[in-house]
Amino acid sequence: MRSIGGGENPVMEPSKDTVERSVQQALKDLEQITEEIRLKLHLGSMEAKDRWNSTLEPKLLEARKRAREAGQASGEFIQEVVAALRAFSKSI
Repeated sequence: MRSIGGGENPVMEPSKDTVERSVQQALKDLEQITEEIRLKLHLGSMEAKDRWNSTLEPKLLEARKRAREAGQASGEFIQEVVAALRAFSKSI
């Protein structure tokens, strides 16, 4: 991490390597959860399939796109998508 700002309490900014590792781990989590959801959807209800197709899968595609652009904001968005996918997976 590197310090930004001056004064007594400088704000620590994560290094590029730290952000990239975080983004890569989040992507691995996304892929694992996605495969679990696809299996459940194959066996599951039409309502769950509709929710996946209309809401969650587009978010997954956006998360993958942002991860390729890799930055702090991308990592935060990916974490939000991981949380949404985990909640959906538990609900089906």
